[in-house]
Amino acid sequence: MSSMSIAVTDAWDAGLFYFPYAIAVIASVILATLVYRLFFHPLAGIPGPLLARCSTLWQNWSYFHGRWHADILRVHEKYGPVVRISPYEVSFVDADALKRVYGHLNPCKKVSVLHELTNEIDHVV
Repeated sequence: MSSMSIAVTDAWDAGLFYFPYAIAVIASVILATLVYRLFFHPLAGIPGPLLARCSTLWQNWSYFHGRWHADILRVHEKYGPVVRISPYEVSFVDADALKRVYGHLNPCKKVSVLHELTNEIDHVV
C-alpha cells in the first residue's frame, strides 16, 4: 500500500472528508432561511431594514447599545407607519392599525386555544 493511500485512509477515518459537506449543508440552510425570510415569508412585503428582515441581529445590537427607542423612531421616519423590525415582528405607529389589531370588533382572528384557556380559568375560579 502506498503512502498516499494510507494518508487518504487516515483522513477518511478522522472524518476530514465530511467537513466540507457539513460546511456546505450549513451554508445551504442559512441561505435558504435568508431567501425565505426576504421573499416568501408572510411579512416579506412589509418594509424595514435589510438586517432586521433577515435576523434579530439588528434588534439585539440596538438593545445592547441602548438606542432601541431612537432606532425605532428613525426606522419609522424612513419606512413609514408599519415597519418590519425582525423576521417575525412588526412595529406600527398608526392609530387605525392599532384599533384594527387590538380593538373591539376587530377583523383579526384570535387563537381559539386562548378562548378555551380563559373559559377553563373562569370555571376554575
